[in-house]
Amino acid sequence: MIANALLAEWAKPLPADAKPQAVPVVKPLDPKSYVRGRFIPVANVKADPSWKMGVPDWAKESKGKVRSRFVKVPMIYSSEAGAKLTIDFTGTAIGAYLLVGPETGILRCTVDGKETVEIDTLHRHSGFNYPMTVMFFNELADGEHSLELEILENRPGRITAGGTALRVIGFTGN
Repeated sequence: MIANALLAEWAKPLPADAKPQAVPVVKPLDPKSYVRGRFIPVANVKADPSWKMGVPDWAKESKGKVRSRFVKVPMIYSSEAGAKLTIDFTGTAIGAYLLVGPETGILRCTVDGKETVEIDTLHRHSGFNYPMTVMFFNELADGEHSLELEILENRPGRITAGGTALRVIGFTGN
């Protein structure tokens, strides 16, 4: 709703007497805030053959419903435990904008071959394919980094049964 209102306003031509105004640059309160947030080019992703790029065949890929705005969105995705990908990036943070559904998986995330975390992407809205941004690492030293993601085997004890799927619309960096 807000996006549509902004797009409608921005589509209108500027008045003939409109002048550009300088906006003061203010130092962020938090040096690791997301002021440099962006999507990282998919060209930076190196994936093993377990991964697909494109629009998923939702009838075959998921038991969960998909919002109409995401049905034709291309993504990088896999449902195979052990599937790995790496992405090189510059900045202080790395994450992903995902669709997480009923068969969503657990990820092992390793940055620069040193620090590793496990992230379970399943949550209370995973009964359908729900959009969510997950930050894998967010307080890195500013510079060049490499992230390796691996989909882990499903295991008992999760919120619901879950699975081994990962559907990434875009990787996020800061």
